[in-house]
Amino acid sequence: MTKGSSLRHSTSTTRIIRTSLVGSGITLWILSFVPPFYEWALRYQWVQATQYATYSFLVPALLIAGAPWRLLGLASDLPPTIDDDGRVIAAGPLRRMDAYALERSRRENNARSLWLLGLFLAVNVFWRVAPVVDFMVRHDWCVVLESVSLVLVGTVLWTELVESPPLSPCTTRPYRVAMSVIAMWVIWILAYIDAMSHSSFYTAFHHVAGKGISESADQQIAAGLLWFFSAVAFVPVIYWNLVQWLQSEENPTDELNRMIRRERWIGP
Repeated sequence: MTKGSSLRHSTSTTRIIRTSLVGSGITLWILSFVPPFYEWALRYQWVQATQYATYSFLVPALLIAGAPWRLLGLASDLPPTIDDDGRVIAAGPLRRMDAYALERSRRENNARSLWLLGLFLAVNVFWRVAPVVDFMVRHDWCVVLESVSLVLVGTVLWTELVESPPLSPCTTRPYRVAMSVIAMWVIWILAYIDAMSHSSFYTAFHHVAGKGISESADQQIAAGLLWFFSAVAFVPVIYWNLVQWLQSEENPTDELNRMIRRERWIGP
């Protein structure tokens, strides 16, 4: 196999994997509204917790890791690059996400990412406090609001955690590790508080002794699922960025040259 054919095969494989991730995210999102899962989420805490995890970080992680921008026609098949003279090289006209990605690559923006993390945590805590969950169980139309807000905020946050060609995170790898750890720990803490309480925080879920799952078991299973799903989403990001950061031997001169080339194209 020649080098060119090997590269095309690798590109094709990557595209298939990314398309599968996007398809999985959309499928999960749709299934969360389909009976009987949707009806169970109004009766069992562990199903409602799974629904929350789907909206908060599973769907956003799959969508961003799948990089759907080319499928949506927002990015070209071949990403533009900047040569040593600061000129933009592209196979075709720059599309919306291509131009945005080049603009983002101009400088790191750790402060913006921290604001996004704060917004993500605030929205997630809001949708897990007892009065909101109880109201949502009694008024199921609120699930749509929960879904849209969590997926939207989560999607924006994940653009700062993983590569989503042509987009690249604006944060350094240590920041990505810290952001992922904080997001995961906050979700763990919310689950832990409910799991360790003697009675459920969420009074809207009714359990009858001797029939079906008990209140205690419902709490424990819900907490376990939140710990598991959040670990599945965030631990790979933490591990990958940590390993890449520790193994990085990047030449500071090369980084300075890249910054100069970006300045030439974008300007002050």
